[in-house]
Amino acid sequence: MSGGEMSDRVILTSDAVVGPDQVFAGRVVVENGCITEVTKGGHVRGDDGVELGPVCLLPGLIDLHNDGLEQQINPRPAARFDPAVALLHFDRQLLAGGVTTEFHAVYFADVARTDRSMAGAVATASAVRTLGPRVGFVDHQVLHRWELRNTTGLEQLFAALEAAQVRYLSLNDHVPGVGQYRNLPTYSAVRRALGGASAVSEEVDEQRAAELHRIDPTAGLSDVLRIVQELGVAIASHDDDTIEHVELMHALGVRIAEFPVTFEAARRARELGMLVGGGAPNLVRGGSLTGNLNVGELAETALLDYLCSDYYVPALLAAVFQLAPRHGLAAATRLATLGPAAAIGLDEDRGAIAPGKRGDLIAVRADSTPPHVTAVWVNGCPVYQIGVPTTSGVVRLAPPRDSERMNGPRMPRRRPS
Repeated sequence: MSGGEMSDRVILTSDAVVGPDQVFAGRVVVENGCITEVTKGGHVRGDDGVELGPVCLLPGLIDLHNDGLEQQINPRPAARFDPAVALLHFDRQLLAGGVTTEFHAVYFADVARTDRSMAGAVATASAVRTLGPRVGFVDHQVLHRWELRNTTGLEQLFAALEAAQVRYLSLNDHVPGVGQYRNLPTYSAVRRALGGASAVSEEVDEQRAAELHRIDPTAGLSDVLRIVQELGVAIASHDDDTIEHVELMHALGVRIAEFPVTFEAARRARELGMLVGGGAPNLVRGGSLTGNLNVGELAETALLDYLCSDYYVPALLAAVFQLAPRHGLAAATRLATLGPAAAIGLDEDRGAIAPGKRGDLIAVRADSTPPHVTAVWVNGCPVYQIGVPTTSGVVRLAPPRDSERMNGPRMPRRRPS
């Protein structure tokens, strides 16, 4: 998988190690990329390693959905840039946000207005697979977002899923009048606010929506999902708006409800044993951009299993520390680590500070406003750092001095192969 070259041995000590169930002072040892020892109360000043002091030590964040890479590659219609450049720069943004495992949302559909196509999606997914390990430190994976009413090019989708290292699919239906945009005036208002609508384009949208509404999104869906399930793909529904839609998705074998837009849909998903995911930007902002469900309600009623950054990377860490005062830092951290890992079937490999897990760790200054990442280790290798080295070989991660603010963070000691 992606990430820095494995470090033989690294010792991290902190007054605030964030374990799966509690926060404690302790010592974490990573050897050959894997956590081998977690000792409570074993914080010995002067250990030959990284001494964090009051800086929190968390598992690397796991993000199951972010749209940013597509925007980095195509920042404007018809303006496509080198995916390697886009991926490299986005990788560094993810590290600054504490994300060590990223599922890039790649949209499998033909939408001329936004310069999206099945062929373009295949190219982007391929770039993530092949370029991620070369230019990135983060473990770069793909969330294959299939638009249900796009019934052509399915062989391309199947091939992309089969080629993926971790196979993940979400079932999208973005036709105005259903799901996220079930309220048509809200849809039009959002389009205008984003600068993407005019009287002519709205008329075209209405015509296209009418055409798409004549396509049954569930026709042949069970056959498609049977093929997908044979590939061992984790499947999520998307923007569930009714109890009936949730029940249909569950009957088809879907076990993740991503971004339910009504409380009733989220509650029914949980009753059926589905895992419920919400957008961190929604929680941080205090509500939906389109007048839908406030993710904070899910957190307060224990209906939220995981968070993802959606369209804004910094929101994931911000959401964790926004929830921490009411729910505890360990529980809040699980929503961005062990929760998403369990949803996608990676919880045996990562998502917690525990022996046997990957050495993906982040140091976070929780006493600053806002809380921010000061260091990241991937497979035990330091790949991002803002700190003050000392002559003893111990790195005490502290607020940067004025000179460091001017010169920027120290470069990583190792680069990906």
